[in-house]
Amino acid sequence: MIAHRLVAALATLFALAACSENPLAPDANANFSPNSPSFSRGSSSYTFTELAVRDATGNVISQNTLPFGINAGGEIVGAYTTASGCLTTPPCTKGFKLIDGVYTTVVYHDPITGVDAPFTQVRGVSPDGDVVGTYRMAGEPANNLHGFLLTTSGAFSRVEHPDHLNTVAQRILPDGTILGCYHEGNQTDTMHGMMSSRAGITSLEDNPGSMENGGTPSGGRLTGIAMDKNGIHGFLRESGILTPFDDPYGIGTTQAWDMSPNGTIVGFYVQGVGTAARTHGFTLDRARVVGGAVDGTYTTIDYPGSNFTDIFGTNASGAIVGRFRVAGSSAAHGYIATRNAE
Repeated sequence: MIAHRLVAALATLFALAACSENPLAPDANANFSPNSPSFSRGSSSYTFTELAVRDATGNVISQNTLPFGINAGGEIVGAYTTASGCLTTPPCTKGFKLIDGVYTTVVYHDPITGVDAPFTQVRGVSPDGDVVGTYRMAGEPANNLHGFLLTTSGAFSRVEHPDHLNTVAQRILPDGTILGCYHEGNQTDTMHGMMSSRAGITSLEDNPGSMENGGTPSGGRLTGIAMDKNGIHGFLRESGILTPFDDPYGIGTTQAWDMSPNGTIVGFYVQGVGTAARTHGFTLDRARVVGGAVDGTYTTIDYPGSNFTDIFGTNASGAIVGRFRVAGSSAAHGYIATRNAE
């Protein structure tokens, strides 16, 4: 039952929002201990705008839209599916950049083979506009993922851990450090967080089933997800030490996906199980480790009128991006939410 719940929790993420599409729980980690913070309702503090990828004439071309990241300049990156123009049998997945209201499709073009990938996601964007993401080539298994960097000059390069089968590039910090994870065909207990820089790749192997998803500009504080047999947890890493945290309901499905420059963590959690399950976004302000547990001020964020809201990215101004679904629909819609003046 626990393994099934883990699979279902991550399978709900459009086309892959974690390192794996069908994870199984790794062995337990004795360091996990759920806390019980209180949440407040904060959706009214934001103005929400729906996002859907459009062509040059303004027509919507996306069936599902998933914004992954936003930088200080308001540039948004993500992925979408479309049933037309695919490189393989529809639907296919392509990346996008949204700058000043204009959408640009991103398809990974391998600099070594000269071949385009039928699966591309753009996941993170630096303050300067360089982006990172994942791709999969035609004929590869669905659990294969490779990282890439695309600079503002239009040059693609691979981001790969030299000793492992798969690498995911999730976020890029101002100094060019790339956060993410690597794994083998087994995407849970072989999955570990990583930091990639010009000096090489630093493997963060203190917890199996972990992935680094965001951090402060210096990389001194990081956040992400970590799994054990009891569920999926968010974490805060300070001074190299990973401290997990859970939602107040103890369901064991809490995922942290980004961190603003001032240390605010964003992500989502699941309340309830089965048909009664509801997914809520959250922000965690003033996050810190106190007495071996993560403390801070939590706020629940729900897209108005939806029963499913997640948050994948944030920036210095507190804007958030993510995805929502309305009851009775399987289509995923992107959004940006900006804080209202107080």
